[in-house]
Amino acid sequence: MAVRTMADLLRASYGEAYADKYLAKADDPVLSTEGGYSNVKYGAKAFINVAFSNITFGVLAKDVYTMDGMRLLYATGTKSTGIAENGALSDTDKSDVLEAPVGQKEENSTFEVTKKAILKAKVNDYYDLNQELEMRGTLHTSGINGHLLTDCDTLAGNNVESIDRMTTSEAAAIALSYTAGDNDMYSLDIGTYTWYDPITDHNSGTDRAFDFGYIFKNSASVRNNNGIVQKSITKPDTYGQMMASAQALMRYGPNAEIKYTPTPEGPKFNTGGEVGFPIASIDGIPVFQDSGVVADTIGRIYLIDDSMQFGEPQVSLNVSQPTTLYMADNPIYLDYYKEKSAYYTVLELKVRSRFRQAKICDLKGGAL
Repeated sequence: MAVRTMADLLRASYGEAYADKYLAKADDPVLSTEGGYSNVKYGAKAFINVAFSNITFGVLAKDVYTMDGMRLLYATGTKSTGIAENGALSDTDKSDVLEAPVGQKEENSTFEVTKKAILKAKVNDYYDLNQELEMRGTLHTSGINGHLLTDCDTLAGNNVESIDRMTTSEAAAIALSYTAGDNDMYSLDIGTYTWYDPITDHNSGTDRAFDFGYIFKNSASVRNNNGIVQKSITKPDTYGQMMASAQALMRYGPNAEIKYTPTPEGPKFNTGGEVGFPIASIDGIPVFQDSGVVADTIGRIYLIDDSMQFGEPQVSLNVSQPTTLYMADNPIYLDYYKEKSAYYTVLELKVRSRFRQAKICDLKGGAL
């Protein structure tokens, strides 16, 4: 089966467990007669639960890993030239592109349980392996979500990249005294490739009162870069400040809601529709909440354009292997009487149009 969409990838990875949607069954037993095996149910459940959620992992667009890097267009050739009747063709021209290595990051979470503990669980409530597997799956995917929200001055290393780094401009990195290179992604020096520089609204580390004007101004800056903000992500305390401040401006407040439907590729918005989950919007921008968002006094605000261009989202979680649970229980292989398990996910944050992404930081609560 050709794998082109996230739905294709999930079907290929999870088979009938995804297609038949029986992921929530609690009585699916963990059985094995081999030394090592993968369990479809728990990995699928962990991935689907977070991919369809309204936290950052679920909110970001998702697509399938089909190439290891990307070509970034940074200077267009001559767009169009008028010619006289029967005139000669104009000179040829070409656009300038840069190859950027993106790659994939391997995220894993391992744990083990002794055979004795498993045997005791059969006669009392000492231990529940099924419960442990579900809990560990949730911790694994929430850990990836945490990496997506890591502060720019903490390098990603082997972890997935963060949206805070994605939205930190060179000027902001200097003003906030970050170490040189903290805001670089994919080995691209943002100080050299200034056309890739994102938009950061900061106050040099001094927090200022929240104001809707920051959202309107930076949304306009994204539009000036030929983008349109598709969604925003912030911390619940900032969201509360927005809603409280909006009471005098009800057209921007909680009643200005948009409905969305979770999908494998990310949320789809049903403006004016009757179907979907309601979510508040500011200036037409859906506002999602995630308690893991980096805070100054209150949480930062990320304005994200993940719209499609040339057939690809401008920002996405690029996935080559959705969450899979591997298990081994053969003592001959392991050299001890335990059951060892590992959750494994392979993906990376892929940012094609970084200059269309924005962040508002250095915020605190204002007078209400």
